[in-house]
Amino acid sequence: MIATPVWNPAIWAARVQPMNARTNCARIGMAQILNNYFQDSINCLANRRADGLAPIDQAAHALTAAWPGAGPLSALIDARVTAVLNACSSWLTNRRFLGFRVTGWREAAIAALYWQTAWCYSCDNYARRAILAIGVNNGLNVATTATEPVLVAQLIGNPYQFAGSGYAHQNVPGLLRGDSRGPDTIANVSNGFQPRTVIYGAYQPWFDGHNTATPSTTNDQQLAINAAKAAAGPGGSPAGILPAWLNGVLTGLAPLGANRRGFVYELGNLGALNSTRLLAAPLGREHIFLAIPPAAITRWWVVLSNSHTVGPFPFPAAALAPAMGVAYSGNPNVLA
Repeated sequence: MIATPVWNPAIWAARVQPMNARTNCARIGMAQILNNYFQDSINCLANRRADGLAPIDQAAHALTAAWPGAGPLSALIDARVTAVLNACSSWLTNRRFLGFRVTGWREAAIAALYWQTAWCYSCDNYARRAILAIGVNNGLNVATTATEPVLVAQLIGNPYQFAGSGYAHQNVPGLLRGDSRGPDTIANVSNGFQPRTVIYGAYQPWFDGHNTATPSTTNDQQLAINAAKAAAGPGGSPAGILPAWLNGVLTGLAPLGANRRGFVYELGNLGALNSTRLLAAPLGREHIFLAIPPAAITRWWVVLSNSHTVGPFPFPAAALAPAMGVAYSGNPNVLA
């Protein structure tokens, strides 16, 4: 474990950075930010040793050689991260004369290395623990929240949960998910709504309004319907094998020319779990979980090309067509 007096100033230097800078740093990872330091600190008219960079260079090279190793909370990685943070902090504190920065042309690269090393260390720990949490929770058929992998009280930190993080965590009823995949695929093949990969090194559960690897939901029916239609477009995932009775239901209820376009799923079994959203975004627009197994889903609708819907149907899909309770929506972008 990195000592608190070393760690706290560094992680708070990271936390005050803009959200997009923090997210980009997490996505490129430790190896790349170390490489960036050596590139960004080059000055053809200056000598690195004379400018006091030798301790930082040595510590950064040592961390590069060891990373990822056993990751955060391992003795080797912790010692080498500590060395980088101490070397950067010492340079940023001591390279002054009469209050002015000496060799200030190096400052931006060193300040960036300081906060980015702490942030990547924290995020790497989060990703490792998120993978474990998803595995456990999928086995229990419960969703994994963004606050679960690392508790807020833990020193190493949760990238989504600290004062000024820019995220809110709350229970929101009526969450929906629009998707191109049919109910049998969601139930039996996709295991609900999961990240594309949960393999360490490829898994990047970072969300700042441009979602890439965290399943998103909404309580806005129009957004869910439009998401289903878009997902079913070119490059979308195939619907898979659909219930044998569905074509008959659609033929009987849908007007001529309204072809099946996608599906909307109701996540009515999330219980009291908190989703995560951007604090600046309206409540309900987009809420994320790290993983949502099929047990969270209660009902589903078929989305048609004219933005009307047919349903609801119970989830998982029954073997026989429902005898009643199926409707064609009277208004587009509103669930039946």
